[in-house]
Amino acid sequence: MTSFKSIGKEIFVVCITIIFITVMIMSNSNKVYTKIETNKVSGVVMKSDGVNIGVVPSEEIGNKAIEIVKERYLAKTKVKGIKTVVVNNKITYEKTTCNESDVYSAETLSNKIIENNNNKNNVISFTIVKESEAMPVVSSPKEKLVTLNSSLHTPTVGWLTSYFGVRDGIMHKGIDVAANLGTPIEAALDGRVSFSGIQNGYGKVVKIDHGNGMETIYAHCNKLYVNTGETIKKGTHIADVGSTGDSTGPHLHFEVKVNGNPVDPLKYGSKNQY
Repeated sequence: MTSFKSIGKEIFVVCITIIFITVMIMSNSNKVYTKIETNKVSGVVMKSDGVNIGVVPSEEIGNKAIEIVKERYLAKTKVKGIKTVVVNNKITYEKTTCNESDVYSAETLSNKIIENNNNKNNVISFTIVKESEAMPVVSSPKEKLVTLNSSLHTPTVGWLTSYFGVRDGIMHKGIDVAANLGTPIEAALDGRVSFSGIQNGYGKVVKIDHGNGMETIYAHCNKLYVNTGETIKKGTHIADVGSTGDSTGPHLHFEVKVNGNPVDPLKYGSKNQY
């Protein structure tokens, strides 16, 4: 009889211990949950042309991040005689609530923007107006002093010297980008090389068919690195800047055609596309 009482006491003690441990676990779980909830903070989602860049505490911090990016790239390009610098992209902010760990400082966000652009996911670009320039030229975070809309990869590093449109009574079907001889030229989009060779006026030229009636043309090249019929990716090194054909100096003549009709490369992909 005594042994049964002893066993009963042991079972009772075990039950009480289990209940105590369960209560402690639930209590700690509630504390953890409360801690997570109290770490929620208010901020704003920063967007460039509708694309999320990151969450910052305020618009002021987002604008400061852009200024940091601008200063770093201006230091790289070493452009002198700058009159003004303007952000090409439409920057917007939307209020949000998120975890404190998801909020960027100006410095960390600027690093993220630079990393994205180095991976050719351009999210921020700038227009530089020089004191001696009648027309603005464009600079991107990759030191490209001409930047196309985000839907196209900018084909080369250089200065915009001639716009699309009628010039001296003659239709200029593309844009001219002055650059040093031998500067790499890269494909604006994925596609198939429809022509690579020499053509009257264009000199050494590469033409790429991107499907859906779209074609890009890269003229006056010095060297060609792709062959007709070859499939290439956006950003592929296809040629070097030259001065072949009807050219007065090293530059890239770049065209965009849709269903055979030339369109302005600087406006392609924007709301005011044509």
